[in-house]
Amino acid sequence: MLFLPASAAPPTDAEVTIYSNGSLASAVLMPGEPKVNHAAFIGLLFDGDQKIGFIQPNRFLTLRLPTGQHTFSASLSSKHPAKDSQLPLVLNAGEKYFIRVQEESRGVVFASAQKGRLDLVTCQIAHQDAANASPTDSKRIAPEMRDKIIPTRSMPPCE
Repeated sequence: MLFLPASAAPPTDAEVTIYSNGSLASAVLMPGEPKVNHAAFIGLLFDGDQKIGFIQPNRFLTLRLPTGQHTFSASLSSKHPAKDSQLPLVLNAGEKYFIRVQEESRGVVFASAQKGRLDLVTCQIAHQDAANASPTDSKRIAPEMRDKIIPTRSMPPCE
């Protein structure tokens, strides 16, 4: 009899890393600055109607999520954000995704509209943006999402 080693089962989930970066100083609009797309984001993350948790600047979290259609969003309040603040994404098995979340502001001081902005970026950009980021504390993750967190001390490596 000949025994062949069993190959590893192919992954059935995708890996999604979401991070917040940017400057807190740029979150305050000054006169003459009608739009800021790179301000630090502090708020809630969602996958569809499911709350993922709270994120703040220089933090990240990595999730193992099922393949298929997902709609990620970021909100400054507990209300689900507007459609133009959402990032629809089809996740493929075994793939890694990096999502940068920032605050987008339009207006001038005392009269601004603020929302979360999500951008799909490459692993290299994520590592450049969040080189010194720390993992989000598990207490900041919604209890029903904690089993999807991939525990790590640093951003996942690029392949």
